[in-house]
Amino acid sequence: MNNFIDNIGVFNVTNKLNPKRRYPIILGSSSPRRIELLKEITKDFKIIKPNINEKKILLQSFNDNINLSFLQDSSISCSEIALEKAKNIYANNKDSLIISADTIVVTEDKILGKPKDEEDAFLTLKSLLGKLHYIATSVCIFIDENNYDLFYSVSAVKFVEETDYSLKYIKEYVNSKEPMDKAGSYGVQQVGTFLVDSVYGDYYNMVGFPVVEIRRRINENFS
Repeated sequence: MNNFIDNIGVFNVTNKLNPKRRYPIILGSSSPRRIELLKEITKDFKIIKPNINEKKILLQSFNDNINLSFLQDSSISCSEIALEKAKNIYANNKDSLIISADTIVVTEDKILGKPKDEEDAFLTLKSLLGKLHYIATSVCIFIDENNYDLFYSVSAVKFVEETDYSLKYIKEYVNSKEPMDKAGSYGVQQVGTFLVDSVYGDYYNMVGFPVVEIRRRINENFS
């Protein structure tokens, strides 16, 4: 991962948000972390969980972006998922501002999704020890199919080296069942003081919701 710092930051995919007025807000996620972070911007929103086939969208997008770097391809594919989440909610909510997001963990050549089982979670976390990896969160701020903002934010994390202690902690963490619903098999807010050696970029992006960037874009468009 040479020049990895160049990969960190916020990147636009589509920027054509043109709001005419204020709208009721829908968060297209049931994630407790995203719910709490959106409350930092507004307390007035509904929560609707989208229903889409994420694996199908990811595979199709990868086939469309073969000339990009693996990280760029992964992040744009993640953005397609965020967009489809928003469209899915929009189908029955045509007079709202929908905020949807998707987060992936990316190594040099692999996207680390949610673990299949506890063994998969353990092996995934063990494979990250002593190494740098990326976390990309894509966000869609959506009014309708011709009026939305789509971007992704990338941070990088390096885990501590493999030791008896780090392996013992991973076993205990996996036994807690906490990794089972998380991309990359971990939540940075849970393992940070045990496994994280270095962080580069937006911490809240790693939590799964780059709230500073979302707040900026909403305020600029609705001020």
